[in-house]
Amino acid sequence: MFVQRVKQAMNEQGISQSELVKITGISRSGISQYLSGKNIPRKKALTAIANALNVSSEWLVESDN
Repeated sequence: MFVQRVKQAMNEQGISQSELVKITGISRSGISQYLSGKNIPRKKALTAIANALNVSSEWLVESDN
């Protein structure tokens, strides 16, 4: 769910992966691993991503159920 929601928000905001790296301060490899689903961000990184995308961290991780 996280990966799909981040990609959806990035698309809606017109933010590229490179821009997300710059805005959040998270490394390029870190963002890449999150977007591939290889790793799940901890709270600090999750908050930074949510803030950069103007969404709540809860929305990024909650399922639709």
